[in-house]
Amino acid sequence: MMGVIFRKELWTLRENPSYLYSHIIPPLILVLLLTAVVLTNGVVLTPQSRAIAINQIKSSPQFFGLSHTDVDGLGDAAISMAVLIAQIPIVIQIFAYITTYNAVVQSFMTERVNKTMEVLFSTPLRDEDIIYGKILFCMCIAGATVALSGAVNTAAIEILYWMNTSRLWTPTSGYLTMITVLPLSMMLLALPLALLISVRAKSSQATKWGSLAGLLPIALFVVGLSHSPAIFFMAVELLGGFAFVVSLLLTVALKRTINRLSFIVN
Repeated sequence: MMGVIFRKELWTLRENPSYLYSHIIPPLILVLLLTAVVLTNGVVLTPQSRAIAINQIKSSPQFFGLSHTDVDGLGDAAISMAVLIAQIPIVIQIFAYITTYNAVVQSFMTERVNKTMEVLFSTPLRDEDIIYGKILFCMCIAGATVALSGAVNTAAIEILYWMNTSRLWTPTSGYLTMITVLPLSMMLLALPLALLISVRAKSSQATKWGSLAGLLPIALFVVGLSHSPAIFFMAVELLGGFAFVVSLLLTVALKRTINRLSFIVN
């Protein structure tokens, strides 16, 4: 029966352009940014990003799946490679949180404020089907956005590497963690926070505070700024596993607190 709710959410998405655009714009911005980075060999990057990238990739190219010979052969393109491998995935993680958070808030809070959740609960559908169906749709939408962003970034890396070496780049474990495990962790973190805020917030203005948690991945940028690539990618893999477990536990715990009364009493 969750399929009924899934189709309802899909119809709402098609009928609400602002809702639809909020999911299309993030990956579109990323595509434009990556295109500019590849075509200009990193000229469009900020001086800070370039400085970090140069220091990281020249000191420890092996953590970027490259050799010193590769770095010398890539020239200025090596800077772009470093940014695409170590910095853009942090942006994708932020997208993962914000997209999930916005999708859940828009889906649940709008219905609660408009009293339409009570109408849904009055139908023959089970409460679990309604709540989980909406959650499943939100996670699918956010997952599609994140997957597209990760695929576009990886394609940009491969194109850049192929253009300069005529070979394909082999993704490192650190990079794979940054575009798979960490974004998924951010999605799972956004889910319980967004649901709790959806059932507690009294206005749409109040929901904006919850989006600030999406800036947590910036801590990785700080680590990359002040530490070696070895420490940076070690932190990425340790944080990836830890964040995934914590986010999963929060999501499981949420099952005990979100029910029909959460949306009707408030």
